[in-house]
Amino acid sequence: MKLIISNFKNIKIIYNDRLIIIKFIYISIIKLILEVFGAGGAIWGFSDILNLRNQTNIFIWRIICLIITFIFLIIFIFNRINDYKNKKKCLLIY
Repeated sequence: MKLIISNFKNIKIIYNDRLIIIKFIYISIIKLILEVFGAGGAIWGFSDILNLRNQTNIFIWRIICLIITFIFLIIFIFNRINDYKNKKKCLLIY
């Protein structure tokens, strides 16, 4: 367990590696739900509001929503990898 003391904008912060990992996982789960699943749900709901989705083309809209969700999943993974490389910065920002 490694303690790190940082002075960020004149605020002293003491944290350790476990806290960073726990917070990283917590933030990752929240971002997965909001950014990835939220994007797919937004497309699904917006297509329903505009009356683009009906009983005849529901399968096509499922494919479209899955493609959008997959695209946002790839973006999410790249962002999480980048944040993991900057663990200290990740803890200070969120």
